[in-house]
Order: sequence, then C-alpha cells, then structure tokens
Amino acid sequence: MAAEQGHAEAMIHLIRLTRDRSEQEPDPGLLEHQYKVYKNHFRNDNELRRLAEAGDDRAQYELAQTLQSHNLSEAMQWLKYSAENGNRDAEYRLAVRMIRGKKNPPETVLELQRHTLGAVEKGHVGAMAFAGAQHRSGRGGFKQDSVLAEKYYRQALAATEEDILYRGEVAGQAIIIKRSSIERAIEAR
Repeated sequence: MAAEQGHAEAMIHLIRLTRDRSEQEPDPGLLEHQYKVYKNHFRNDNELRRLAEAGDDRAQYELAQTLQSHNLSEAMQWLKYSAENGNRDAEYRLAVRMIRGKKNPPETVLELQRHTLGAVEKGHVGAMAFAGAQHRSGRGGFKQDSVLAEKYYRQALAATEEDILYRGEVAGQAIIIKRSSIERAIEAR
C-alpha cells in the first residue's frame, strides 16, 4: 500500500481517514483508491495553480473556489486577480463579498462598484440583480435611485426566461434570485 511505502500524501490521507477512531480496520483497497483520487487532486491542483499563475482568469477563479475553505486570504487574492482579469463570476462574487456587513473605505467602495458594473456589462444576471438592489437601497456606495434599480432589474429579467434567474453561492451562503422576487421589487417602486 502506498502509505506503507512512505508516500507522504498517502500517509496524510490515511491519518485523516482514520482520525475518527473507528474500531473498524480500514479496507486497504478502498484506501488505495482514495489515495489515487487524493493524488490526482494534488496533480490537478498543481496544474490549476500553474495556469492561475500564468494569468488564466478561469483558473484563478477556480483556484480561489478551491482555497476558500482552508485559506481564505489566498482565496481572496486569487479572486481579485481573476476579477482584475475580467472574469465576470469573480467580479460578482468579489463585489458581494466586499459589501457583506461592512462599512467600507472609499477605495473599496469604488472597487465594489467597478466589479459589480463590470460583471453587469459582461452579462452576469446575479450582478444585474445585485446592482438593482444596491441602487434601490442606496448601499455599497451606489446612490439610491429607483430608476437605475429598475433598469438593472429589467436587464436581469430580460437575460433569461427561467424562473430562477441566478443560483450560486458566495461565502458559503446560497444565493437564489427568483424572477418573482425581481418582479415584486419593480412593482414596489
């Protein structure tokens, strides 16, 4: 078995698998299979990192998603790189993360607005609804403006015929934007 032969990655994985202190002896075949999966993950992660370091915005975005559970500061840096390289998903996620429960300094507010509008220009439906909500409430440095809010809301509605306009996750929280919610926001104007 790989762990018995001194492969560090296999040993680490084996420790994690048996950490629950189960009385049951681990199946060597299962452990070997899991080691191969684990090793492929490292190989794929290294390839992803290589592409990200070469400036690939998709790889930067995917690396950020991979890192966010165990290295948030590095994940945020890769998310920023990806957003700066024009990745609309990264721009949207970064903007949403930046606004959450914070009073941001002026330079951060400008960055938040730039990323939000950049994602809108690239057709990101979640960013359209987000821009509408920010203009509706006057949050995130966006001026409170019901006309602009409606403009972005209608843009989101026109982007797809689906009932769910956007489904995603930011900072571990599910975000679901429904057509009916946007229609109600327009009517409430």
